[in-house]
Amino acid sequence: MNVYRPLPPETEFRSDANVVIAAPFVDERATLTRAMLADAMRRRIGFSLHESGRLLEMLLVEIGDALTRNENVKLPGFGSFHVRPKRERVGRNPKTGVDAKIEARNVLIFKPSALLSQRLNVS
Repeated sequence: MNVYRPLPPETEFRSDANVVIAAPFVDERATLTRAMLADAMRRRIGFSLHESGRLLEMLLVEIGDALTRNENVKLPGFGSFHVRPKRERVGRNPKTGVDAKIEARNVLIFKPSALLSQRLNVS
């Protein structure tokens, strides 16, 4: 079971970009949630938990709205999001082998920035 435990503010690490990165997880495989992000904002910026949660929600709504308008979202140092249309195609049910029509749809693509890619691949 992954357990989130807020760490004291002095428990921080520094990246090459001089950005303070907190390490709030007990298990590296833990999932970062909205509540955890709001708590991190509260600790770093000094907003109340309520204000941090509202700011985070506004940010996520704005990103979602931009993507639904087919706009690209670029977050320097993190990555970019864009929507890519996929055409209609014929697929196959792997269990039965029966052909099935897969409707055209839009998919969300995330491309990490070079900085994030470097951080992910540091050994």
